[in-house]
Amino acid sequence: MESVRSSGDRYNESYSYQHIERRKRKRNQIIFQKIMGSILIVLSIFIPFLLSDQDANGGIALIALVVSAVLLSQIGGCNE
Repeated sequence: MESVRSSGDRYNESYSYQHIERRKRKRNQIIFQKIMGSILIVLSIFIPFLLSDQDANGGIALIALVVSAVLLSQIGGCNE
């Protein structure tokens, strides 16, 4: 009986352990980026109300919005 790995046409690379682990890491990274991006969007809305220093509120909120936009835009970046 012929081994599945020895026949190049029947072995599917997507079932290898490394490929499965890579997909798990990528999925976990995407979930983390979605959560952090969403948290930063919400924080950027509430920053002016939570902080007492009125001068820095706009800058901090803007930085939070930019970082959340970058995180959420990288989600669909590379597919394996």
